[in-house]
Amino acid sequence: MTIALQQGYPLDPIKYKSDSEFIAEVRRMSEKSKGVLGMREELILLRTHLQEVEALWKEQDPAKKLTMRTAKGEAVEMTDDVKLTHLVKLSEAISKLSRDQYIITEYDYVSIDEVRTWLWALWQSVEKNIDKTITGEMNVNDLKIAIQHEWREIPLPKGGRKK
Repeated sequence: MTIALQQGYPLDPIKYKSDSEFIAEVRRMSEKSKGVLGMREELILLRTHLQEVEALWKEQDPAKKLTMRTAKGEAVEMTDDVKLTHLVKLSEAISKLSRDQYIITEYDYVSIDEVRTWLWALWQSVEKNIDKTITGEMNVNDLKIAIQHEWREIPLPKGGRKK
């Protein structure tokens, strides 16, 4: 346990769980990731709105220019100071959401080298077990379970900021 903690494994490693608990934990992690993807979609939407506002700002056709309401309720062309105020607010919202997304998911960022190493280990496991099945060393019905057991032994890529 001491070695596992020194190497950065979590306190509740999923590799020691039963097959059903292991699969349930992987499913839970996948569902958690969908929430992060939703945040990314919101960020993309905000950036799209920023681009739309910028395009309208540069628009030459008077019918398509940005407008605002006067105290009397009339629609008039938006002044530069109002445009800038709204542009700054939209930019700040994008900045805050980007920062929040990074802070929330900082631990989940992994280097591409760690992912490549992890994927290679997964592939080697699959290849080894398929070869055993082809040569008859393993029954085809045991293939899925054998791969699950080996994948538990493959450490997940370590997330977080690299120092």
